[in-house]
Amino acid sequence: MRSQSTTWAVWAIVLALAVVGGIFLLPPDALSGDLARLLLVCGSVMVALMIVNRGRSTETRERAISRSALVLWWFLLCSETFFPRANNGAENAAAGRFSLTAYSEAIFWIFLAVCFLFIAAPRLSRMKYVVRGRLVILYAIAGLCALSIMWAPEPMFSAAWAFKLLLGVSMALFCVSSMQSLRDLRTLMVVTCWAFAFLTVVPVVEGTLNPASSFSGTAYAGESVVEQGRFHSTAHPLTIAGRAGILALIALLFYSLERKRKMLVIALACAVVIGLAGAKTAFLAATISVGLFFSLRRRVMAGFGLVIGLGLLALLIVSTTAVGGYLRDYLQRGDLMTISGRTDLWSAAWPEIMSHLALGHGYVASKLVSLQVGIPWYAGHMHNAILETLYNNGLLGLLLLLAVNLFITANLVSLYRRSSRREIRQVAISLLALYCFLFLNGITEPYFGGQASAFYLLIIALFGITEWLRVFSVAVARVPVAIQTRREVIHAA
Repeated sequence: MRSQSTTWAVWAIVLALAVVGGIFLLPPDALSGDLARLLLVCGSVMVALMIVNRGRSTETRERAISRSALVLWWFLLCSETFFPRANNGAENAAAGRFSLTAYSEAIFWIFLAVCFLFIAAPRLSRMKYVVRGRLVILYAIAGLCALSIMWAPEPMFSAAWAFKLLLGVSMALFCVSSMQSLRDLRTLMVVTCWAFAFLTVVPVVEGTLNPASSFSGTAYAGESVVEQGRFHSTAHPLTIAGRAGILALIALLFYSLERKRKMLVIALACAVVIGLAGAKTAFLAATISVGLFFSLRRRVMAGFGLVIGLGLLALLIVSTTAVGGYLRDYLQRGDLMTISGRTDLWSAAWPEIMSHLALGHGYVASKLVSLQVGIPWYAGHMHNAILETLYNNGLLGLLLLLAVNLFITANLVSLYRRSSRREIRQVAISLLALYCFLFLNGITEPYFGGQASAFYLLIIALFGITEWLRVFSVAVARVPVAIQTRREVIHAA
């Protein structure tokens, strides 16, 4: 009982320090909505950690440690929804002027890091295999991003995002290193699923409650940021659509394992959200990924029927909502030829990329790319994962991230072709479809190589999961009796 009281006292002290730190680190005029939001979210973290740390037995305590890490992982993924920020503009970013919400979010990352260190520091032995295997690449990427702060145009901005990237890598690998069975993998995917459900539902609800502006265009400094006719709220349509696509594919993962039809309903609802957002690449990527999912499961006709259904859904949305007007304007402006101006951006930025080819301009330097290459509209990033990586971290950063993508693909293909257990093959198929969606969206959005968004952190987690599955699959083949049955794996809480 004394040990439990001590734990509660330590968490109370951490919360108090977070409150005091927030008061002193935030600018004086932030002591209103932003501080209230920060304290509310920090308090929610503390309550969640206290709930999962109630046990006293050794076995229960070890499970509580793993669940505590999953709680922090959920909050890290969702932090961009807790602290929604409006477009700040390249000029303000170049001058080091950021919104008070941005400062609040950075303090929240620090708070999460303190909680994570408290949980993970005594148990770093779990992660010994990380520094010996392929996963060390992730720390190499985080280290390169941190090092590039020295030549970044806005060092403090780069430092904040490099800190979140390092924190995300550490959390993801700690969660992976805590897994011992497919049941633990299921728990990690459930937490990630709930995170992306939250990331998707919150902006959708906000937009639904304010229908007058949810389809109206928004502009910053005279430049269109969101075109009229696309569903949006505090998040950009492409962000909402990307989150919905990931949620749909994770739902398909659970459908393939547990046969719950409600997962198909969730996937269909996500397809509607993608359509209303007018996210063309996301809708195409989702269609291809779903087709891949059913094809690999040897249910070609079911996949073909679903793809046709998605096409009919798209036609219905275009013909009955404001999205149709957006698409007509899109075609009349000739944006299809330039992919909404992206090819102009890529052409203008290419000389800058070549001039800093080895190490790039510094992590997240692409925030200022509009000013640096002289394009007339605010880009905020390179709108392509490969070019984003080249611009920020050069050829070295690109090689590291390509290695990550190569290993993810090789692991999943190998698991699908060679694993002796049906459950592992089903998981591999679902994760391969999920990765396909992420990679295809990277053609027009920086899903990796840029800011450590939920998309980037998910790719990091996928690398850790596929490496764990590769080792686990070998262990299953050698000692099949020691592994749980399919019923235990799927239905255990």
